[in-house]
Amino acid sequence: MNRGTVFALVFGAVVLLGTAGAVSRFVGRKERPKAYECKVVLRDILWAQRAHREQHGAYAKELSELRVKVPEKAVYTYSLRDAGADDFTAVCEWNGDVWTVSPASGEPVHEQAP
Repeated sequence: MNRGTVFALVFGAVVLLGTAGAVSRFVGRKERPKAYECKVVLRDILWAQRAHREQHGAYAKELSELRVKVPEKAVYTYSLRDAGADDFTAVCEWNGDVWTVSPASGEPVHEQAP
């Protein structure tokens, strides 16, 4: 191999690695706003549930009972799981990405999809 060929191979590898790194950073930036939406809505649900419990003595069993505003073009779907008088788990899901919040956690927690 001559020097020109070696230079071309090394330069090509550097360009390829740089492009792969840039693409992965771009994809990560697109995912962050989606997760941010989820965390904000889950915190709203948590606070709305606390207010509902103060007023009614129990947590709401349906999201429709709460005054929570989900964005019109929401990426995630939101639901309540295991909702009872003393406990609940609010869930947001999208494409295998799952976040939850409960009175015990107090903050949104990222879970691995089954």
